[in-house]
Amino acid sequence: MKFRPILQRSSPKENRRLQTIPGVSEAWAATVLAEIGQTVNSLDTDGHLASWAGLCSGSYESAGIKKSSHITQGNRYIKKSLTMSGQIVARSRDPAFLSLYK
Repeated sequence: MKFRPILQRSSPKENRRLQTIPGVSEAWAATVLAEIGQTVNSLDTDGHLASWAGLCSGSYESAGIKKSSHITQGNRYIKKSLTMSGQIVARSRDPAFLSLYK
């Protein structure tokens, strides 16, 4: 498969760690590792990664009126991969995850 060279170039530890997350496949791990690359060293928290990937909507306040914006920026490949894996986990019948999404 096309993603195998990416997984071979990446750290086996990173690859295995990503694949321990429910909903994450080899292809998903390869996508994330390929798209993030060396950027991961500059991201301090999972919130920074979510923001960099474009998964955080903006919020604005003016004259006491709060507004939120749509998710429009960020890396489209990571955004799609994370969204799809989130949907897989949300639809799973694992009791640990069902409690998070209810």
